[in-house]
Amino acid sequence: MNHLHLVWSLYLLRSTSTIWCVTFPGSPKGGERMGNLALWIALEAEGEEILGVVIGEFGWSDGWGKQGYEEEKCPKQIPWEKRGIVLPWSEARELLDYEFYNGYGAPECHAVYAWTKTKVIFVGTYDGKTWIESVPRNPTECHPHMVGGG
Repeated sequence: MNHLHLVWSLYLLRSTSTIWCVTFPGSPKGGERMGNLALWIALEAEGEEILGVVIGEFGWSDGWGKQGYEEEKCPKQIPWEKRGIVLPWSEARELLDYEFYNGYGAPECHAVYAWTKTKVIFVGTYDGKTWIESVPRNPTECHPHMVGGG
């Protein structure tokens, strides 16, 4: 079963902007923390329509157009012609629907920006530990926080 079908049946612990991960027994890293960008983005959108998505580089890269560190191990090989352009959610969701280890070490997923009517959603990382974040799309009263660090 694909993870998007689990969205409505899983209860995930959530802070103000971070979605905590589910540990899937039998995952490629032996039951360690696994992430899924398609699932995370859908959850972070909180029911809002996702208006567009741009997929970027994979993990640690040496620059645009160059393969990211261990990108060949990614279960979904996203062609370069699908990166750096605005994709509809229906197409991006399929490309981003893969499991990856989101613990410390090199990031094992793609950089992503996604837009809803009220949010900009993106991948956060600190030393490879990976999660999803969002900020208001427009100026609004809110409680800013540091992304990606201590």
